[in-house]
Amino acid sequence: MGSECNMERLEVVGVIIVAALLGAVGNILFKIGTKKWGLIPLQRFFDISFSIKYLFTPSIFIALVLFSIGRFLMGSPLSAWGTTQVFVSVTVLGLVFTMILKALIFHQKYDIWTYIGVVMGLMLIVLIARGLETY
Repeated sequence: MGSECNMERLEVVGVIIVAALLGAVGNILFKIGTKKWGLIPLQRFFDISFSIKYLFTPSIFIALVLFSIGRFLMGSPLSAWGTTQVFVSVTVLGLVFTMILKALIFHQKYDIWTYIGVVMGLMLIVLIARGLETY
């Protein structure tokens, strides 16, 4: 029974990591696609021809597909864990993965406060996960 529970936990954590990675890659692709358009005032999205061109910008379209797949996969961890545990974990891990990808791809530099925030976010996941032991 104990090994089944550990296997289930590993599977759930794995899906959470995959969903967060898909979101992070989507974030980077979305940024790349959006940079093509420059500054986009909100009212431009009410122009249907612009919205269609924007939606079908290859990196933006792929990003949206990745976001959808990641959210779809979250059904697995949601079936085993609480909503708060899953969404906080995916959100914080997604931010961490996005930060790493931005540093690698865009050579983004971060200050100490960003690193402190990341550590606090990871601690948040650990604290919230402690609540899973009561399930």
